[in-house]
Amino acid sequence: MYARLTVGPDGATGLEDYDRAMLWALRCVAAGRLDCPSLRRAFVDLCGRTADQMLCGLLVLVRLLAERSPDGLRLHLPGSSVMSRDERAILTALAALRDECGADTAVSGLADHLGGSADGQLRGAVRYLAELMAGDAAASRPAPIHTVH
Repeated sequence: MYARLTVGPDGATGLEDYDRAMLWALRCVAAGRLDCPSLRRAFVDLCGRTADQMLCGLLVLVRLLAERSPDGLRLHLPGSSVMSRDERAILTALAALRDECGADTAVSGLADHLGGSADGQLRGAVRYLAELMAGDAAASRPAPIHTVH
């Protein structure tokens, strides 16, 4: 499970919309731009009612990872066309959450990659994001149609 890539008509690859929005959010919260109206609008379109909770959860995740990584966390500025290894590791963990592989799998992968520790706070933050993502998936499914006779 990795960040999902799309292939354009010219053969160029890029991140899918969800992963691109997550990367943008990670970079914005790391740069102190959680107040970006364009980011919030994109997350409202993407996550609906849980947009603010998702952005705050990503903020907590970035801060916890930065504190626990002995070498620091390397994130590029919003709008950068390159991706760091740390950004790839975080997107891979978020993809694991989207694929419902479990928060423990995502936390272990992050801790292994970043060389930090996977303590209770980090596990709690990732579980919170997993719950939000599970709620988004449930909300995006069409409701069953009930007919009354």
